[in-house]
Amino acid sequence: MANLQIYALVNFPDTVSTGDYIPVHVIVYNVGNTPYQGPLQIAMGAWGTTTFLYFNNTPILILPNDTISLVSSLGFYVDSTFFRQGNNVVVVWPYSSQLVTYTSTIVNIWYNDLTVGIKDPQTINHLQAYPNPANDELMIHSSEELIEDVRIWSVTGQLMQINHYDGGADLKLSLQDLMAGYYTVEISSLSKHVRRLKIIVQ
Repeated sequence: MANLQIYALVNFPDTVSTGDYIPVHVIVYNVGNTPYQGPLQIAMGAWGTTTFLYFNNTPILILPNDTISLVSSLGFYVDSTFFRQGNNVVVVWPYSSQLVTYTSTIVNIWYNDLTVGIKDPQTINHLQAYPNPANDELMIHSSEELIEDVRIWSVTGQLMQINHYDGGADLKLSLQDLMAGYYTVEISSLSKHVRRLKIIVQ
């Protein structure tokens, strides 16, 4: 079985501030006795919140006793939705739907929250998402604000869908690629207000 671990986090800072951009460069090592082949993401968690340092669904190959360097063009933007003011213990690990063994890495990051005192984004009022539980489709209706983005996250923090809109009040999302389970739907409006909803896919 493949056994993946974080070999190195290249230039990963020990101090970050709100608005910083971390260009992701992660080296993953296969210490197992079989090759790994499939999609691979690099997740990180702190304070019960999970996000991704690297996200790509393109299959990769890592031979036994070999490494691969993963570089994300998206990177990671630092904000208070993941970190808390002061010292943060962050766990980083490879994530995949393949049957493999993982070894996590722990890093300490000091976070300077430059937004203390600034109001959090307002929620989107008068918004409906139905049916819930859902099967193949989810309908979203916003009677006051126009929708810009809709993201769907799994319970493990994996980003499953990103949907971009120029602004709409009535949207139809396909759920056919999602397995049955619980998900979080994050809806952002053109006015930068946010609403998060829990849904069940049957």
